[in-house]
Amino acid sequence: MSLKVYFLTFFKNREQAKPFAWYTIDETLLGVLFSLILVVYIRVGVVGLVWGQLIASLLVFSALSIRFLRAMPPAFNARLLKESIALSYPLTPRIFLGVVGTQFDKYMIGLLSTVGGVGIYSIGQKVANVIFTGMTAIQNVFSPQVYRRMFDLGEQGGESVGRYLTPFMYLSIALGLVVALFSEEIIWTLTPPSFYGAVDIVAILSMLYGTYFFGKQPQLLYARKTHITSLLSVVSIGLMIGINIPFIHHWGTLGAAWGMLLAGIISGAISLIVSQHYYEIRWEYGKACAIFSIFFGSTLMIMLMRHLEVAYGFRLLFKIISMAGYGYLGMKIHILTAQNYHLVRKMISPARA
Repeated sequence: MSLKVYFLTFFKNREQAKPFAWYTIDETLLGVLFSLILVVYIRVGVVGLVWGQLIASLLVFSALSIRFLRAMPPAFNARLLKESIALSYPLTPRIFLGVVGTQFDKYMIGLLSTVGGVGIYSIGQKVANVIFTGMTAIQNVFSPQVYRRMFDLGEQGGESVGRYLTPFMYLSIALGLVVALFSEEIIWTLTPPSFYGAVDIVAILSMLYGTYFFGKQPQLLYARKTHITSLLSVVSIGLMIGINIPFIHHWGTLGAAWGMLLAGIISGAISLIVSQHYYEIRWEYGKACAIFSIFFGSTLMIMLMRHLEVAYGFRLLFKIISMAGYGYLGMKIHILTAQNYHLVRKMISPARA
């Protein structure tokens, strides 16, 4: 159901963040809901994960099709098609490798561990994927402005882009922090006890998806180096396979999650270095380090507290303190301001049909 991307790209390019965010988030939430119903309650097996996502995608695609057919008639422009193909065809291998990357971890779990482990891992991955979807929605708020600053200011725009992105980084990681800290409550609420093993998987993958913020910047696309993106995807897949095989063999589904995190951090660092070479975004590294320190530190600590069987009341208190600390950081670095509040409020306001 990738055809829906055609419609979502229109929203992105027109800087219509609200409909993009709501259609994207709706699909993710519906996918999780239908998958849980099919796997956990109807018990159709692992295939229910695929059917759940398909049903959600069909519903969103149908809604988008109706909306656009009402607004504008179909049209064709050969010149624009030719220009788009010239820029995008080097990305074709990356698209294929991206599909492999999102599914290969579950395939390896099935080979090296158990089919039941695939189900637990998939549930954890789907819950954590809410972070990635939310970050993608946020990306389509800042992406048009990032492009504008790149093209208007050229190489001198790196500092402006870096400052502009910091509040969005904070917001993206805030979503990841909530899901990671409250992963046990989410899994306890949505699934029966047989799936409680997904709690740590959600937390670990939340950290992974948080690091993806840096990879969402269009530096290589701006520099017209789209072929490098495909090469980086090959490196990422190689790291994932090389790290995951021993991790899954020794630690099962939990090893798969840790392996994905380690591979993601390494490949993300490589991609960041390469992207910065072609267009340097002057990140506010001090603020970024503070944001990720609370994110990773709080997530790892709550996982440790669970494994040490610390009483739930103390764990809940730690979660509240962590969230309060993150909020204090936001005020300290001037991200939680009235101006940014209105920006977020505008983004999450429901889109008109």
